[in-house]
Amino acid sequence: MNKKKNEVANGIEHRKSFQSHTGVVHTCGFLSQDYLLSGSNDTKIIVWELEQARPVTKYDDHITPVSCIDVNSMDGNIFASGSEDCFKIWDIRMSKPCFRMFDTYN
Repeated sequence: MNKKKNEVANGIEHRKSFQSHTGVVHTCGFLSQDYLLSGSNDTKIIVWELEQARPVTKYDDHITPVSCIDVNSMDGNIFASGSEDCFKIWDIRMSKPCFRMFDTYN
């Protein structure tokens, strides 16, 4: 029997699995051509090294699911928000947010 290395379903080839989140992934984006970001229901943001499909950094200061992430193309900082009525900006060189902004409309 001739078995293919990568499975193909509906014309899409499966190449890698990224496994580390313990909840549903709500958002993802590219930090660079070598790194991927993902935000999840488990309240974490993970930076992934694409070639090896392994997590290299985990940010875990959110207290609710991470629903949105984006990257500042000028400095690489990560913008993230969840349902805790705030957004956070992460400096990719640090393990804690460098800026937090809370909703004051309550």
